[in-house]
Amino acid sequence: MKIVLINPPTGFSYNPELSISYPLGLMYIAATLEEKGLAVKIIDFVNDQNVRHIEKVIAKNSADIFGISVLSDNRSTAFSIINIIRKIYKNAKVVLGGIHPTLFYKQILNTIDVDAIFLGESELSFLRYAIEFKVAKKDLKDIPGVAFRGTSGEIITTKNTWVECIDKIPKPAFHLIELDQYKNSVNEIDFHILTSRGCPFRCNFCSIPAIYKGRYRVHSVARVIEEMMIIQNFKKQGRVMFHDDFFAVDTDRTRELCKGIIKKKIRLKWTVRSRVDRVDFATLKLMRESGCEAIFFGVETGSPKILEAMNKKFSFEDVKRAFALTKESGIKTICNIMLGYPGEDKETLRETRELLSVVKPDKVYFSAVRIFPGTVLYNQCVEKGLIDDSFWLEPKNRVPLYVADMGYIRILWNMFKMRMLLEASFLAKIVITYKAFFRRVVLLYMRLFYGKGR
Repeated sequence: MKIVLINPPTGFSYNPELSISYPLGLMYIAATLEEKGLAVKIIDFVNDQNVRHIEKVIAKNSADIFGISVLSDNRSTAFSIINIIRKIYKNAKVVLGGIHPTLFYKQILNTIDVDAIFLGESELSFLRYAIEFKVAKKDLKDIPGVAFRGTSGEIITTKNTWVECIDKIPKPAFHLIELDQYKNSVNEIDFHILTSRGCPFRCNFCSIPAIYKGRYRVHSVARVIEEMMIIQNFKKQGRVMFHDDFFAVDTDRTRELCKGIIKKKIRLKWTVRSRVDRVDFATLKLMRESGCEAIFFGVETGSPKILEAMNKKFSFEDVKRAFALTKESGIKTICNIMLGYPGEDKETLRETRELLSVVKPDKVYFSAVRIFPGTVLYNQCVEKGLIDDSFWLEPKNRVPLYVADMGYIRILWNMFKMRMLLEASFLAKIVITYKAFFRRVVLLYMRLFYGKGR
């Protein structure tokens, strides 16, 4: 039996500065299958938008089971790949996994020809399915975390089983991917590692709570060290990006990891995402000594009103303290800011500008607010009549931006203005001085390159 796991191309990003990541989820599934002696291959179309080429690649890779990872933004291409598979391989099984199918399994089963959808984490459920893939549909009821159509056409779901000790999940199957295709703009590779799964917090714009339901589990420090040593042995130029939704929940664990990195003489540079209310100088100093070069802080706003609406659960005193301590430790500070959240206005934008001028991050990633399915924000937009689930039936629709309170062009203009305010250059001062003229220039540019009405 042969299994092919496919990562469809996304081909679009609201933030092109973000690095290309290898399909870590598929690599975990592949490793789990291989551990049981099953033949598996990963095909990653991350940089391939040519449908004809995709069809040729699939035609050269027959399989009994095709597993496809689906995001909301690549579902259109994923569904096209399903049609290609159905045309070439009449008897193959096609199964889906990922956040979007987990949230919209009913819609997909009603509209797309797939055999099953795995809900949430799927290493163990995919393994069970692969072992028993020739069984009758009624027996799929014994496989945890799966949605499928019964013999009478009814949609059936089974309860998911969570792996409590995630160290039991095999290490990602790096040998099944071509690492060099993930090089960034400076010809380096950003190696992604998960040291935990889930997040104990519930930000209203994030879909993670809808999938994990508050569950949070961590790998042992020894397991993380093993994965870092594997990456170091690749002898590739790059850095490690700890890809956890929230890295530093447990300060003691963070310190133990840093000491382990130093003890094992791991010389990789690394970055993390953390919260501003979970840092202290002693830990930061140890992080710096073990190779941490930057921390991404999801500040998102400088407005108390917006912060509360987002359910971020920290204070701006936490923000100021975290940035000051991080800078003092020698670690670069990277700040994520979202503009246009419900309730955003001139006053909240002013508060965000003021906060940025105080904390002075080394780098800021600005973004417009995206309405991800499964979030509190999405449900609020449904209640307002701004969107409903039928939106996802149109293949061309991508995850929408929230522009009800502030138009997209205005959001982009404020991003531009904040960038200029953070610059101490003579050019920035000119732009601010002649902002009326430059506003017209920027708006014209945005209309030309981003399109009207966005």
